[in-house]
Amino acid sequence: MAISSSAPDLEEQEPQDTSPLLGTTHHDDDPAKLKSNYIRIIIAVTCAVFLVEIGDFILRAPTIRLMEDTICRKYYDSQGNTSVNLNLPIPEERCKIAPVQTELAMLRGWDTTFSCIPGILLAIP
Repeated sequence: MAISSSAPDLEEQEPQDTSPLLGTTHHDDDPAKLKSNYIRIIIAVTCAVFLVEIGDFILRAPTIRLMEDTICRKYYDSQGNTSVNLNLPIPEERCKIAPVQTELAMLRGWDTTFSCIPGILLAIP
């Protein structure tokens, strides 16, 4: 003869309006185990952010050089200068002139401005 318990199991109960959506919580979890889980999560997130920032930093210099080269080619093309062959790589020192650097600085300023706009807009609750 089976012994029946006075309270039915939680799995056999019908869901009610007050039932927890994620199930029951176990209050017998070890605080040291929870702390070690939090530490592992913090380390993983920190490493992920660190790797993303390193990738961004490594890409910054080549990106600026490509922008500078594009602006330099456009400048020499508009000047009609025949001493610079636009089909070959332009030496970097020829791109360090004021008109090219002015346009590059303006382009980098706008890039920084537009990259800050999402952060500014999303910071407002």
